[in-house]
Amino acid sequence: MTEKIVLTITKHPLWGYILQPVLVEENEYGKMAILEYADSQSSSFHLLDDLSKEIILLSEKMSDITLMECFSKEKERTIAAFHKKIKQETIEISILPYIEDIQSRILTILKKTELPLYFRENVKIRNLYETNQVVVPNDYSKAIFNFKKEDKDSGIQYSIHVIWQDEELDIFSQTYIPLCSKPAALVVNKRLLLFNDIDIKKLIPFFSRKEIEIPISYENTYIKTFIKNCMENHEVITKGIDVSEITPHQKA
Repeated sequence: MTEKIVLTITKHPLWGYILQPVLVEENEYGKMAILEYADSQSSSFHLLDDLSKEIILLSEKMSDITLMECFSKEKERTIAAFHKKIKQETIEISILPYIEDIQSRILTILKKTELPLYFRENVKIRNLYETNQVVVPNDYSKAIFNFKKEDKDSGIQYSIHVIWQDEELDIFSQTYIPLCSKPAALVVNKRLLLFNDIDIKKLIPFFSRKEIEIPISYENTYIKTFIKNCMENHEVITKGIDVSEITPHQKA
């Protein structure tokens, strides 16, 4: 048996999906039993490389105790009291952006380390297996925006193609685990998708729809606003749409 620290994705009852390091005991067959939550005082912390240590230190800033100290005006003495009294407005305006900022920093570091990432479906689950592991890329994912118009009587069809590790990833009908909103970070089919230039809100519709149709009545405004913005900030492919007045540098 050997002890080591791994990073897990766990669903918190109030904060949603969070990154949480745990100390595990691994047997010769690769089965890992969770011993406790890991922090800088854990027995295996000194065995980590510097970047992995930085991840653990960042994760400590998201602990319930730290959040209680930072965001509780009444300074409750217990985590249970803090969870019970915290207002939804405070969660949405203050706590979640704070957590997402830290998680974004952790994930940016994670792709440079050997620290493994696992999905833990429930906090009551005490074992982790190879099938729980999430593949961490060594680079950012990319979203390619597609706009096409088949003929003058049809509206604009809008879709997004996701590229992960040079592989096109079909997200339609897939479930996803959101970790950060802006820039987007999420897990799809045991793959970690990290973006540096897109909000998760732009991706979410395409988990339930292959494409979105923009009505003809809104077409001119849509081209001058949304498509123009996309062409200025992302890779865009257009077909059957005149975008010559927007920029001469994109394909049409």
